[in-house]
Formats: sequence, C-alpha cells, structure tokens
Amino acid sequence: MKKSMIIGKRQMILAALVMALGVAVYLNWQFAAPDGGLGVNAGVTSGRNLGDAQFVNNPVLSEERPAESEPDVANITGAAGIEGARQSRDDARVRALEKLRDITDDARSDPAIATQAAEDTARIIRDIETEGLLEGLIKARGFSDAAVIISGDNVNVIVAAEGLEAAQTLTIQELVMSQAGASIENITIHEAS
Repeated sequence: MKKSMIIGKRQMILAALVMALGVAVYLNWQFAAPDGGLGVNAGVTSGRNLGDAQFVNNPVLSEERPAESEPDVANITGAAGIEGARQSRDDARVRALEKLRDITDDARSDPAIATQAAEDTARIIRDIETEGLLEGLIKARGFSDAAVIISGDNVNVIVAAEGLEAAQTLTIQELVMSQAGASIENITIHEAS
C-alpha cells in the first residue's frame, strides 16, 4: 500500500514538472519580443516617473502567429479581445496542468522531477488566483474590464481603456507590485480600446 502511494506521488511530481515546462515554453513563445525581451524597456527608469508612457503600450508580440494561438496582446481591441486573451491564457494553463498531472501520474517518474512538478502545479495555481484577484482589483479602480497574465516574474496587464493617464498607469503598477510581487520593469500594460 505504501509503495503504490509513493509511486503516485512520483507520478504527480513528474507530471507537474512536464506541465510547468510546457507552460514556460508556451508563455515564452507567446510573449517574447523580437529583441529577446518582453517589450519592456528593461528597467531603464532613471530620470523618469513610474507612470511614464515607457511602461504603457509596449509591443509584446510583433511577429506573426498562427491563427489558433493567443491573440496579440499589443493589438487587442475591446471587451471581446480582452476575453479572448483571458480564454487563451486559461486554455494554456489547462494544457500545462494536464501535462504536469501526466508527469506525476507516471509510475516511472524520477522523485525529484515529480517533486518539481508538484511545486510547479502549486505555482500555477497561485498565479491563477493572483490573476483573478488583480483583475477584480483593477475593475474596482474604474476600468470596465481587465486581463492579467503572469508568466514567471513578468506580468502583462490588458485593460479596457483608451489613453491611460499616468495616475491610472501608476495605480495598476502599484496593484501588480503589491499583489504579484512583480518589479516595475517586469510589468507591461496594454490598452484595449
């Protein structure tokens, strides 16, 4: 009985690792800018205010993507675009969690891999909870809709707004920094008008 329980844990951990790896690769592919960054000005903030436009509307995706992939967050328009980004994010997370579960369910999984898979599963679940919390807080600040995508240390925020003011940008950045623990250079805000 105990032996089969250990095998189950190993499988769970391996599945979590594979799923986390899949999520990381997918999100990296989706959000990588051609210059190798996330479209953020790599923390160049000297002599500037946190709310300056350098952190707003930075193109995150500029290369062509297949039609079935996540929408280009830099060109999202309206509520349908925000909902599409949110749905794509959720679909990617479901696929990643399934892969992590497959790793942890595999009886031949290495214990270290299975442990990492379980940790990655827990991190993804925390990210999902934080994204939902941030979306609610942003809406509470007067925006009609918002989608938040957490990818490792990086956070992309898509808000239903046209012409964000510096104070609005700063409010969103402060919310993300306090709730997600992200640093200012890892936060990108996109307008969906």
